Amino acid sequence: MANQKVTQETALTGASLDRAADVFPIIDVSEGTTGNRKMTPNELMAGVPATGSVPGSMSAADKTKLDSINVSNLVTTNTNQTITGQKTISTQNIAASGSKPSAPSAGNVLEYSTSIAGRVFPIWQTPDSREFIAQTGLARNPVVIFHPVDGTSSIGTYGQFATRVGSISHITPSDDSVPFMFNLAAASYTNTFVTPNTTNYFCNLSTNSRIYCRGSSSNGFGGFFYFTRIYLPDVSYPSTRIFLGMYSRNPSTDNKGFFDGYVTSTDTPDGNFAGFQYSAIRGDSEWQFTTKDGTTQNVTAITGATFAVQKLLDFYIYCPRAGSTISYQINNLTDSVSYTGSTSTNLPTANEFLGGGFQLRATAVNGSNIRCFRLYIE
Repeated sequence: MANQKVTQETALTGASLDRAADVFPIIDVSEGTTGNRKMTPNELMAGVPATGSVPGSMSAADKTKLDSINVSNLVTTNTNQTITGQKTISTQNIAASGSKPSAPSAGNVLEYSTSIAGRVFPIWQTPDSREFIAQTGLARNPVVIFHPVDGTSSIGTYGQFATRVGSISHITPSDDSVPFMFNLAAASYTNTFVTPNTTNYFCNLSTNSRIYCRGSSSNGFGGFFYFTRIYLPDVSYPSTRIFLGMYSRNPSTDNKGFFDGYVTSTDTPDGNFAGFQYSAIRGDSEWQFTTKDGTTQNVTAITGATFAVQKLLDFYIYCPRAGSTISYQINNLTDSVSYTGSTSTNLPTANEFLGGGFQLRATAVNGSNIRCFRLYIE
């Protein structure tokens, strides 16, 4: 095709273009002195950087900046990078990972962030693929932790006294599929603060005080994060109700609350709350998430989260400070499946203070058991 004008009719596929001789179909009367001037590809690409900037052009200073970029000082997000030496970063924004990244190689730790029940946490992952939440400072956080204590008939506590009903024992694990936990067996408890007195069969663990709320101020101390890891060891749980989460009853003469078994005495308890609920009496087949603003209760089935025994389960609830939405998550660690959701309906009143815990209602003393690895509220 040498010395031939390249036109729109010319098929370029399969043709061998001569960069120095073939020309584009360009007519440029501003160049040359006589007639139209033909421009070859080499002429088009030739030139030097401009010394001054005009719209759409690159200056010599711009070219110098680009020329200075090389693999030693360029960090990209789509390939793995190894940074050596000391680097100073004033701020770092780590987007939450949509899925768990692959474990790092031996001798390394992988840092990223992930969302747990709507709350984003910084995460460390070790070469054995185990994830650790980076612990925040406790100086300004009201943290409550209830945990098993080996060789005793009590429960270890941090941050709050525990209110407990039920006989306690500690279960030594037989393998690493279930951690060291304490077991609560249903007991008989008579509430002497009501008339007529009511006798309930249940087991319960909850905070002694109500110190958490949604809050109404963006600079206040509202908001909460709830976590518990439980195991249901019995073969079946007939005529059972379970509640796990945050609950408060407006102060009244009947003293309704966690401690007297009231939370699971009905499917529609009074008060303000946000938590997970299961009721065999109601005919539930899945875990439910329920909220109440003191007047109206909202109950939502968690699709796919079928109630099943002898599974290791993590329950999370997150309400940001002055939050208008509460998020929740169930992780079935036995089957490696998760269920998430959120609600903005009938949330607890902003400044109604809540306590946290869990409760299981039984049909007889020692009739049902629940085991716990941690109850954590922040």
